[in-house]
Amino acid sequence: MFELNVKPARRFLKGDLETPQLLPVMVRVGGWNIAGEESPLPVSLAVVIDTSLSMGETVVGGGRKIDKVVEALDTLAGHPALHPGDELILVRFDRDASTLYRGIAGPKTAASVAEAVRGMAENLGSSTQMTQGLRQALEALRSARHAQQKLLVLTDGEAHDAPEVHGAILPELRRRQLALIGYGVGDRYNEDLLLALADGSAGDYYHLERMDDFAAGLAQQLIAAKRETGRNLRMRLEPAPGNCVRSIHRVIPTLAEFPIADGATDLALGHLRDDRDTVFLLGVHTAPRPTGEFRVVTLALQCTLAGGETWRDEALVRVRYTDDAASIKTVEPEVFDYLNQRHLFELLGKARAARTPAEATAFLERANQVAATVGNPLAGGTIEAARRELQREGRIHGETVKRLLSAARTMTRLSRFTPRRGVAGRTRSDLGT
Repeated sequence: MFELNVKPARRFLKGDLETPQLLPVMVRVGGWNIAGEESPLPVSLAVVIDTSLSMGETVVGGGRKIDKVVEALDTLAGHPALHPGDELILVRFDRDASTLYRGIAGPKTAASVAEAVRGMAENLGSSTQMTQGLRQALEALRSARHAQQKLLVLTDGEAHDAPEVHGAILPELRRRQLALIGYGVGDRYNEDLLLALADGSAGDYYHLERMDDFAAGLAQQLIAAKRETGRNLRMRLEPAPGNCVRSIHRVIPTLAEFPIADGATDLALGHLRDDRDTVFLLGVHTAPRPTGEFRVVTLALQCTLAGGETWRDEALVRVRYTDDAASIKTVEPEVFDYLNQRHLFELLGKARAARTPAEATAFLERANQVAATVGNPLAGGTIEAARRELQREGRIHGETVKRLLSAARTMTRLSRFTPRRGVAGRTRSDLGT
């Protein structure tokens, strides 16, 4: 069963202040199947492919982008993780859309998929109309064979219908709690659209530096979907009077920001994997208090398990308001480790939006320090490449920006201060909840 751990970034806050204070709160849900001993669940997987003219361009190393996609789909159809009974849906889109393949995995799947996608590479369209492709996939998933579902989309161009994707597709993803995983390749696609789709659906966004990596990405998402045995996670919040939860992020397994309206108390947070921990961060604005111990927020989590049962747990977060300077300075290192990983993404976003090269360089240098602190591979690599581009040309290349934002989201790591499964001292919560 899942295990709930809740911890505030600080256990002591300054008492008798006249202004509110921000208190980050970590919510960690421990997976119960870390060893992967339980059988994976059957899944319905929909893959939506951009087949606009630009997909016919040659990539580094030889071959066209669309040819690499065909190879990746062939690999997926024969992958050992695609078990008999799994459902596979393949959709293409450019100026219009069509379903290339829909079937239940079995002995003839590889041959059937190869036949279905064979002509895709020779029939590229003139525009990028993503809405039609996503609508076809959503309609197919509406009658899907399995409750375990995932939607993937790959694009290399700026969607001409981005407002429609925002206005029509994103609300349906939220309503159905269906995670969308977006893959972008090259420097012309709209990363802001893929980021919005990822955050709005509790999904992910990946920038593909190499088209050869797409096959591995498809397999990873298939495997992940099979391990999401905690479906439709909801978090209900009861802040103490005067307090308000202003933000919520997922940090592990990947970073995402969940839109939250002022005063919202019931949040949909996607699905839980049973083979790893999931970590969220709440940003709680706390009202001024006198010295003493006070409740900050009560939270309750609930999701549906694979067998139809409901998992529930709750926690009460309390802190002490004090005038003791030494106590106020103490922090929880595990929580601050996750805060730094979120901060890395924010710093890279500020570098992207900076008005001058000097300002962008300052943000990149700070991001490099944070990346080194949290052990993100961006440190000294892609961040340094971006800094050199700024020095040389006065700007950061579009594809470098995409690489930075994607890596900061998808390379988050379990904190070194988080107890591992089986380590003595791992408890449900050290808050007495």
